[in-house]
Amino acid sequence: MEFGQKPNQSRRFVGIGAVVAFHALLIWALAAGLAHKMIEILPAPIETKLIEEI
Repeated sequence: MEFGQKPNQSRRFVGIGAVVAFHALLIWALAAGLAHKMIEILPAPIETKLIEEI
C-alpha cells in the first residue's frame, strides 16, 4: 500500500459488521439462557462435615 492511497473501506465495514454480529449473537445467547444451562453443567459444591477427635 502506498502512502497516498486510501485503505479499502468495504473491508473495514465487513470487519465492523462481523464484530457487531458476534456481540449481538453473544447477547442473544446469554438472554436465551445459555449461561444458565452452562451453570447447570458445573458440579455441585462439595459438602464437608466437622467430626470430633476421638
